[in-house]
Amino acid sequence: MQEIRKECNDVLLKDIYNPNITKSMKCDEFDQIQKSSIGQISYYLKESWVNKIKDILKTNFAEDPLQTQMYGVPWYSLNETSKESYEAGKLKKFLT
Repeated sequence: MQEIRKECNDVLLKDIYNPNITKSMKCDEFDQIQKSSIGQISYYLKESWVNKIKDILKTNFAEDPLQTQMYGVPWYSLNETSKESYEAGKLKKFLT
């Protein structure tokens, strides 16, 4: 899960607000620049970052015969269809 931590740290390094303001400006101009920066990071998080996290989880929790199992059922089953099994499983605890 170090890959998820790396992706989260990469997001933290991105500037949510635009700090590259070198001249004085009207409040409306400043507001527009900041809204644009926030919109760009928001788009990145929704479109790119979420898919990276999904891919990491799918790769690491893929069905694997060597995966730790309990009663023949994988602990971190991504294909779980039973709500009760999901509620009792380790995947929910991990994601929470």
